[in-house]
Amino acid sequence: MDFIFLAATLLFYAVTVAMAAGCDKLGGQP
Repeated sequence: MDFIFLAATLLFYAVTVAMAAGCDKLGGQP
């Protein structure tokens, strides 16, 4: 397993979570 591939997978997962929960926090309570 390449480190770049692992990093990309973790980054994609982090972005997915941010889109699901992060947007709610940014657009919700300050």
